[in-house]
Amino acid sequence: MHIAILLLAVAGAWGTRRYCAGAIERCHREARSWRERWSWAIGAIVVPALWFMIAVLAVGVMGTHGTMFGYSVSAIGLWFSGSLLATITVLLIVLLGRSWQIQRELQHYPSTAFTSPKLGQTLEIRTIASPSWFAGQVGIVTPELTIGRSLLTSLAPEQLEAIVAHECAHAHYHDTLIFFLLGWLRRWTSWLPQTRDIWHELILLRELRADRWAAQYVDPLLLAETLLTVARSAQTSSAQTATGTPTIAGIGFHDFASVDSFETRINALIDHEIEPDTPPSMSLDSCHRDDRLTLTIDGWLWAVLACFPLLAVPFHHV
Repeated sequence: MHIAILLLAVAGAWGTRRYCAGAIERCHREARSWRERWSWAIGAIVVPALWFMIAVLAVGVMGTHGTMFGYSVSAIGLWFSGSLLATITVLLIVLLGRSWQIQRELQHYPSTAFTSPKLGQTLEIRTIASPSWFAGQVGIVTPELTIGRSLLTSLAPEQLEAIVAHECAHAHYHDTLIFFLLGWLRRWTSWLPQTRDIWHELILLRELRADRWAAQYVDPLLLAETLLTVARSAQTSSAQTATGTPTIAGIGFHDFASVDSFETRINALIDHEIEPDTPPSMSLDSCHRDDRLTLTIDGWLWAVLACFPLLAVPFHHV
């Protein structure tokens, strides 16, 4: 019966992923708000993974003795669950080890103070000797703003401030931590349908949200111009991902190097689509409250759905 529970978890994860992917496609066709797209994309990554993890925990709680629905349970399901849990744990440890190593190496690079009049604060920036035009938050829990030396010397001060504002948005939303965990879930559920497309959707929505936050402090047109400049540089440099730039443990200004994603972000900034479903007169704080409220409610709904495999536990009798 334990094997049956795990197979049901596979079926539930597969069905949930397909349903969420279909909902995302409907959101695109009907031009729905970014919040709704975000909710479905998060659910498509998180819920199937939680189906597996909770099913594994349920099997572990029930053990190898007793019966379910009159059928005896065996050690095969428990052994399989233990192997799966060990694999997932090892993957997490490996990813954490890489991140720790990269952040440790980052300490060897100099840090400089950058004063942003628009943001009204002074920030510490790590400068790395990278030929690529890299700018991003590197780290998981306490990321550091990191910028390539070539980018620092190539952009105008106002363009650099636009990039810094965008990266401060990622720190504000704790994107490095959230997307590290989402990336971990994505890696061991990559066999599910449309994983790559959904991941790209999440990255695009993440960048649109950061652009929206930054556009409250800097000129949206300046941010769009800067994005276009950096995008052109990235496309002409084929060595962007092979220069040792620490993108594994962080989030870069143009991680998703797709022409479509660049066009979407630039068009949103040019057309002032900073908040598609919120009146421009609303304050930034109220927008943030709406974001948190929407994602909190959606998160609880997804959590309840993901706990469905626990319903099998009361039917186990020792």
